[in-house]
Amino acid sequence: MLEKRVIELFESLKNEKNVILFIDEIHTIIGTGKSTERESLDIANIIKPYITDDNIKIIGATTISEYNEFIVPDKAFSRRFNVIKIDEPTGKQLEDILYNIIVNHSKTYNVKVLESLAREVSKKLVSSTTKEHRDINNIMYNPDLSIEIISNAFGYARLYDKKEITSNEFKQAFNNSNKVRGNLSLSDSKNALKPKIGSNIIKVDFRGGKYICIDNKQRTIKVDFTENPSNKN
Repeated sequence: MLEKRVIELFESLKNEKNVILFIDEIHTIIGTGKSTERESLDIANIIKPYITDDNIKIIGATTISEYNEFIVPDKAFSRRFNVIKIDEPTGKQLEDILYNIIVNHSKTYNVKVLESLAREVSKKLVSSTTKEHRDINNIMYNPDLSIEIISNAFGYARLYDKKEITSNEFKQAFNNSNKVRGNLSLSDSKNALKPKIGSNIIKVDFRGGKYICIDNKQRTIKVDFTENPSNKN
């Protein structure tokens, strides 16, 4: 079934013009679909004939270690690709990336953020989410970890029905993350506000126009902002 579906996909792509197929975590297709009970091909072997097709361009993303471990041993597969190495951003580059993400979140969530706070938060997140602060059993690398914290902070601001985000929301999002240790030290003496829908909310996601809140018992609460969040249980 898998082999049939993969072939159907690539055959359909052959009929399209200017196709670029992006495969994230491309190393995972090595061995995927291969059965030990019968002779079968994994996805990597199935798509080999299509990789050199002029009508289909493929971009695969993976890490250096996973490339060396999974892709390099398959010579027939690896030689069909040109390797482009992209280095991780420096600390200053990451600060700029996070700053721009905060600014964009401000527009998306319609919650104002001071430039000075955005700069300070981006800098503090870089210094506070380094390797020694991560839980060794639940590692999430930057910028993913910081972006998650930023998104949750803006989610809290909306839950509190705030027009402007403060350091309190960033602190709360940071301190409620189970992927970091310690506290986020920001220069704000204001007391953290208690969430209007309960102080046990530990994670906030925005899906389909609604906020999905996860409490400390892993229960899900949906918040529709067409109503006042303070009226929600």
